[in-house]
Amino acid sequence: MASQVGLKEVVSLYQTLIKEWNRKPVDLEKVGKLLSGMKMALIQFSFLPTSSIKPSPQELLLARDALEIGVQWSILKEDIPSFERYMAQLKPYYLDYK
Repeated sequence: MASQVGLKEVVSLYQTLIKEWNRKPVDLEKVGKLLSGMKMALIQFSFLPTSSIKPSPQELLLARDALEIGVQWSILKEDIPSFERYMAQLKPYYLDYK
């Protein structure tokens, strides 16, 4: 599980991502950079369900929500390979954690 400082940093990054995603019009380039950083943070702090450490429900929701934004971002960018990757990454959140 992430250290408290690490969790705060990831939550801050997530809040920045949400803020940018909710702006109208959406700056797709900025959101893309934030998504990349968010995914790296999720991997670093073992929030993804592929790790041997079981993430907390809060961490799972945070990761799932970020990946869902990634799916929508991919659609807006018309980036089919990216869409497929985000969907594959989301699958465990829908099927393995109920």
